[in-house]
Amino acid sequence: MNKMLFPHWVQRVSLAVFILDYIAMMVFIFWSVYNDMATNKALELGLLIVLFISIFCCVFSREKREDEYISKMRLQSVAIVAAIAFLVAIVMNIINLAKLYDGPDDMEVYNIRMFRNGNFIIQMAILYFIIFKIKVRR
Repeated sequence: MNKMLFPHWVQRVSLAVFILDYIAMMVFIFWSVYNDMATNKALELGLLIVLFISIFCCVFSREKREDEYISKMRLQSVAIVAAIAFLVAIVMNIINLAKLYDGPDDMEVYNIRMFRNGNFIIQMAILYFIIFKIKVRR
């Protein structure tokens, strides 16, 4: 497993890139909404690709001290995130099947936004990173 991970310095650099890219994306979206302009899809896609790459480089990088305990924490964190993702998918499908919402399109729009552009994948990667760091710091 350790041979597949990036060096530790990649984690710090990619975390900094992720934070800067996230801020740039929020500023870009706020500026577009505030000026009542359509968003530039190419710029939005570019920022999203950088967001994907930076979070996955951050997730798949070594710790300073990499041992069997850290590998065990990685595995437990993946299991927790997989369970949460599975539960979210089940709940969203149950809500869609039961149609427990008022408007005909409310939940469909939310589902499209939640799973659009890999947002759900980014959210699960961030959740994994947070859970892993909490488990390691204990």
